[in-house]
Amino acid sequence: MGRLFVFILWSLHFLPLPVLARVGQGLGTVGYVLVKSRRHVARVNLKLCFPELNDVERERLLRRHFRCFARGILESGIAWWGSERRLRRAVRVEGEEHVHALEGERFIALVPHFVGIELEGMRMTLDYRGAAVYVHQKDRYIDAFLKRKRERFAGTRMIAPRKA
Repeated sequence: MGRLFVFILWSLHFLPLPVLARVGQGLGTVGYVLVKSRRHVARVNLKLCFPELNDVERERLLRRHFRCFARGILESGIAWWGSERRLRRAVRVEGEEHVHALEGERFIALVPHFVGIELEGMRMTLDYRGAAVYVHQKDRYIDAFLKRKRERFAGTRMIAPRKA
């Protein structure tokens, strides 16, 4: 199953970014309807994190999350197989003046987690060398694939806690 998933993502990564975005949003809408267990977990988390929102507002946020999540998965193909040029065009880095002001000192960068982490994380590896923390995946093929792709640019190292 992991190999099929990777093949589908590889096939789709050739599409222009706006097309990938639309396909991803559509798949996210389908995922919202079909993946009841994840929908329930997300709904509970949103209620705990945003008690000031009413049910309609949280439901709107939940649906948007599913669309953004699926879009992010499809756009990950650009991070994993796209050229350096395409990756630079797809992701704009803001605030680099703060890094330059460090004059070569080491720093810790925080990139968005979950939605978009592959694109943003891979984009950072084009200009900065370092290590990133990740969690092992259940599927061994997917786990090895992700580690290999995330380390595709020189100087990047992925570190995961040991499996129990």
